[in-house]
Amino acid sequence: MNALMLLVLAGVVAAEGFLYNDADWSDLKVTWGANPFNSQYFQSVPRKESDAKAADWTALNSGNECNGAFYNGHRFIKGNDPAVMLLFDKNGYIAGIQME
Repeated sequence: MNALMLLVLAGVVAAEGFLYNDADWSDLKVTWGANPFNSQYFQSVPRKESDAKAADWTALNSGNECNGAFYNGHRFIKGNDPAVMLLFDKNGYIAGIQME
């Protein structure tokens, strides 16, 4: 009986999470630094190619071979530092982040 009650309670809690979810997924943030209490720890990165261009990210060659791997889309770096690259799909939306 206790196991059944726990199972029902777990189901109610899971359903509540789906029904009343008000999470806002309008920003993409990455961590940078060792101190999570620092206000600069979470940095926003552009989610659209147009936003990356406006924020002075530099476009690299697109649709070509990169170290033996082919990719479709566009790569952007900030400044002259290729340590972090934003990868955008052919529609201009973020598809991934590449780190070297």
